[in-house]
Amino acid sequence: MTTRPTTAPAIRTGTTQRLPWVPSSSAPATRRDQATFYLLKELDYENARRFDHPVLTLAKAVCNLRHYHRQDRENTVRLIQEHFNPRAGDTWSPEAIRLTWDLVERFTPSLGLRDEDARVKQRKLVLEGEVVELIAWTLPGGRVAADELLEVFRQWNPDLEVTGNAFTRAVQAVTGLRKLRSNGTDWWVGFHLPTADEIAVRAA
Repeated sequence: MTTRPTTAPAIRTGTTQRLPWVPSSSAPATRRDQATFYLLKELDYENARRFDHPVLTLAKAVCNLRHYHRQDRENTVRLIQEHFNPRAGDTWSPEAIRLTWDLVERFTPSLGLRDEDARVKQRKLVLEGEVVELIAWTLPGGRVAADELLEVFRQWNPDLEVTGNAFTRAVQAVTGLRKLRSNGTDWWVGFHLPTADEIAVRAA
């Protein structure tokens, strides 16, 4: 079994620490209905009153309306006044709502993080981050069988479920390489898993 190093190499280039999010992919009329449902049924007003400042609660709601449900400013004002104000316990004026709509321009909508498309992107980002560590542990030159590299990855990440296709795409994204087929075996060419002697030299 290959032993995982205790420290991660500092080569995480091209990745971001911010989780990816997506807007709703529904049609405009459906998004309006979904936005209403969000304010009526999904938003936990009681929990917000207990733990969040009223301004923050408003900002979160407006952010989800603007960025995830893609509502314009005036429709956001209407939705907040009709459905949010009576349930939040605060009566926000149209001016305050419009100002909040402007202020959340760079905010990340919580619904956009929870969307299944966003979760797929998040899993892809996590997988690529782990592949970066694995590739950093390899040595330049030579080749490694694709199945062998995947097996080492699974040894390092026993709790991370990954298909062969997803792993291949992640290695391609990290290295810019494509697998080559020779004598019925798929190979990654340009790097190799270190031998026991090479590991000893590296440790020394």
